[in-house]
Amino acid sequence: MLIIFEKLRKINEKLSSLKQRGKIFDYRIILKLNMTVNLYLVTNGMSDVEIDSIIDDKNLQIDIEKPYPIRK
Repeated sequence: MLIIFEKLRKINEKLSSLKQRGKIFDYRIILKLNMTVNLYLVTNGMSDVEIDSIIDDKNLQIDIEKPYPIRK
């Protein structure tokens, strides 16, 4: 259980750095009771590869929700 906190701390550091550089606007990391994680990112067009590079841990089960782009 303590390992997940360390992994989430590292993800939080990466996201905080991206927020300071203006790559993302905001984020939320939510650890659920079943030890899965919801990650919410507010970004202006990060690619799937960039988002996956933030996580880079295949042992974590993280749900990433991506809104569909608004079409005019």
